[in-house]
Order: sequence, then structure tokens, then C-alpha cells
Amino acid sequence: MDQKRILIIGGTTGARRLLYALSSVTHLCVYYSLAGVTGKAAIKVGGRVIKGGFGGVEGLYQFIRLQAIDLVIDASHAYAQTISANAQEACQKAGCKYIVLRQMQLRVSMPFCVRNVHITQISKKLPRGARVFSTLGAQGNREGLALRRRRRDIFLLTRQIVPTQKYTHISRHQYTIYARPPYTVQQEYRLMKRYRIQYVLTRETITPKTIAKFIAAKRLGIRVMCIKKQTLSRTGNIKAGSQAIHPYPFYHYLQVKRWIFHNFCIAEKGISNV
Repeated sequence: MDQKRILIIGGTTGARRLLYALSSVTHLCVYYSLAGVTGKAAIKVGGRVIKGGFGGVEGLYQFIRLQAIDLVIDASHAYAQTISANAQEACQKAGCKYIVLRQMQLRVSMPFCVRNVHITQISKKLPRGARVFSTLGAQGNREGLALRRRRRDIFLLTRQIVPTQKYTHISRHQYTIYARPPYTVQQEYRLMKRYRIQYVLTRETITPKTIAKFIAAKRLGIRVMCIKKQTLSRTGNIKAGSQAIHPYPFYHYLQVKRWIFHNFCIAEKGISNV
């Protein structure tokens, strides 16, 4: 049986678990793509790792075509709208199958949270002298830094991901913390209390890895502002009812693995799925 070529657009726990699950399958050749913004990735098993992106829709289309990719799995973060839109359009253009793996979010009550706040509205909502903790990641924190330039009166603490934890003192009113999740409730509580945080800027994605900051904020009486996800729509470039684009997302990497085994007629545990 010929090898099937799969491209995983990674950057999440589900993507890594899927890579581990597929690495031992002899009939699959797996490529794993990382944007390169989170430092050195902990990839220790099979797969050919690609770092730094593809160069837009055309670059991804050329990669799919030249490498004869049979399936693209979008397992990027739910807020990584650009790569998802690029992947859909490139797969449509190349006639390559495309499926989505998203992390299931926890459903919890958050009356202390302000939901769907647009990033440009934050400066108007914050009182003078506010102390803000931004957990929007490397790309999202650029907006936080822009906020700091517009509002010189606020204190801004930002957090980004790198392999080891360290602190960078940028100015008297601005610090950056480098740390990799998961974080415990105690860690988040102590951090917010140490910097006397009054507002937390975050994404509205509550998962087992991110729930600690919500719990800590609630205990300290801190207001949480959940940034609205900006949707990039390219429906004009995607044909309705496309056979290449799977209509529904998967929420567990094992569901994706079973889908691959079924659609590519690969035997699992000695039993054929044909």
C-alpha cells in the first residue's frame, strides 16, 4: 500500500498527541507545521517538522502540490484565524482533503467576565491607573503593547511562551513574563497578587490548561476581559459543498485517527476498516 501524506498544522496539545498517535503508522508520512512563535517545540517522535509557516495561501498550495499531500489537518489554535483561512483556500485550490481538530472548551459560569470585548475598545473601558495582565500570547500581546502606548497611565504585565521562565523589566509600568503552561491556581493567584492586577485580558477559551487564571481572578475579585475572536471570512473563495473540506470539526485526536484509518483504508489493531 502506498504511503498517504498528511500535513498537521500544529501548535496545540491535540496536534502533538495526534502526531504521536500517527508516528508509528507505517502507511503514513506525517509533516508537522509550527508557526515558530512559541520557541523550541517539544517534538520527540516521528514526523517532519516545518517551522516558520509557508508564505500565505500560494506558499501552502505549492507545498501541498509538490509534496503530494493527501490530507491537511488544521489543529491550530482556535484564534489562529489566518492560517486556518489560508489552509482552507489552499486545500480547495489543490483538491486536497481538509479537516479541523479543535480543543473542547469547558462550559463554566463566569459572571465576573466581560465577554466579546473588541481589542480596540479596551483603552476606553479601563479606568485611569489600571493594572492589567495580558495573556493573549505573542501575537495578541502586540495589541497589548499598542494599548500601553495609547494609555501611558496604565501598568501592563504580559505573558508569552518560551522554554524557560524568566522576567523582563521593560519599564516601571511594563513587565513581560516568559513561561510555558500549564499553570496552577496557586501560581496564577500569587502572580496576580504580586503585581496587584486589577484586570486580566485573555481569550475566551476555557480549557483544563487555562482555567487556573479564571479561578485565581475570581478569588481575587479581578475583572476578566475576554477578547472577541476576529473571524476571517473567505467564503467567496471556497465553493459551497466542497468535497475537500470536511463540514464539521473534530474535538479529540482519536476521532481524527479513526477518520484517517477509515478513509485511507488502514488496518487498526489487525482489523481492516475497509
